[in-house]
Amino acid sequence: MPNKPDKPDKLKVLEELPNTGYLRLRGFLRFFGFSKATFYRCIAKGIFPAPIKWGRASLWRAEDIRNILENFEDIANKLNESKSL
Repeated sequence: MPNKPDKPDKLKVLEELPNTGYLRLRGFLRFFGFSKATFYRCIAKGIFPAPIKWGRASLWRAEDIRNILENFEDIANKLNESKSL
């Protein structure tokens, strides 16, 4: 079985993301290490911000994604707590 690639270094990830603007899910989901369905469940629970709709596209502010990544350990704890309920 092939080894899973290492998660990218948080600083490198933040360097790759723009400071401002809007991002599509496929542009940043790879940094989180979980599925699109899990990401949308987190939105439903209020852990992640809802997307901004532009026509049929769902977009997230780059600032919000950077904030999630910077505080990912706290968010992971919230996810673990919500699983135990």
